[in-house]
Amino acid sequence: MFLIPQILLFGVTAYQDFKDRAISWYLPVLIFSVGLIGAYVNGVVLWKDYIASLCFVVFQIAGLYGYLALKKKSIKINLTGEFLGLGDLLFFAAIIPFFSFKEYVVLLITGMLLSLLAQKLVQIFYRSDSIPLAGWLSVFYGLYMLITF
Repeated sequence: MFLIPQILLFGVTAYQDFKDRAISWYLPVLIFSVGLIGAYVNGVVLWKDYIASLCFVVFQIAGLYGYLALKKKSIKINLTGEFLGLGDLLFFAAIIPFFSFKEYVVLLITGMLLSLLAQKLVQIFYRSDSIPLAGWLSVFYGLYMLITF
């Protein structure tokens, strides 16, 4: 029942991110809402897993910040301006209701690796200095949901 809205939202996210290298603020909100409503309707709201997944994201971002601070030898890091887009961070949180904690961790890491690989393949033909991470992850999660449906 919720597969079509999920795929449509992932498609719009991918399109916007590939086209503009940014996504609208409302897309992660809609994705999160559809995921949470779908989980509620299906009777699989996993609050502990959602909190654990959010903590995992926060841990990753803190680790990235710490790494960049050490690398640049400064604690003044513009994380969302230079390294990750705010839309990417919001997207990480928006997909939490779709997966258990274990699935989330595996799929987020796999999705990031596949995003890097896909972008490197695209860069063979088209020069780009940034990776549309939310876009690639949208493609990955959309395909994953279609395959596992």
